[in-house]
Amino acid sequence: QLDYEYPEPSLGVYVDALRSCLRARGADRVVLGGLSMGGAVAAAFTLRHPDMVAGLVLMDTNIAADPQGEDNPRNRAIALCDEGRGNEAVAAWSTTMVSPLASQGVRDALAAQLSRVDSVALGWIQRAMRDREDATGAVSAVEGPVLLVRGSDDPTCKPQTLSALQEERPTARIVEIPAAGHFVANERPRELA
Repeated sequence: QLDYEYPEPSLGVYVDALRSCLRARGADRVVLGGLSMGGAVAAAFTLRHPDMVAGLVLMDTNIAADPQGEDNPRNRAIALCDEGRGNEAVAAWSTTMVSPLASQGVRDALAAQLSRVDSVALGWIQRAMRDREDATGAVSAVEGPVLLVRGSDDPTCKPQTLSALQEERPTARIVEIPAAGHFVANERPRELA
């Protein structure tokens, strides 16, 4: 367990940290990209600081608000994390969240990474994601280009999710990377780059 006093769960914590980091490096305007939760943070950042975002890349992410209610799958993960069993909440991801065509090496590397999940940190993240605000307006808030990327086998980011975002911003480009799941950066890094 991490010895750290966590603030209230909110993507705003990441947004503030990102802004501070960019300002410290003298970056006033950036092309911002994020994968999965990182995409939700990038979208939230864009809504709060649109003047700093020259372009936006959302990869295998959903930026709408999570469904509310007890049947939200994040609630199960949060319950496991509260019991100190966060690794159980993500253990299957190296199988269920990757393409069936992912190499065993990719699966093993993800499994090793996921086995080290800190329950407190994961619980905090799951709460922040569950309670986030709808950020779909981010795609129309950017003056520059918008790129929407998904692995063709991602079970969480559906083609219709990206199509709906493209309706908000008709010039947004959608790219689907074949033989990749949710962890497209791990599964197909060259194609993603």
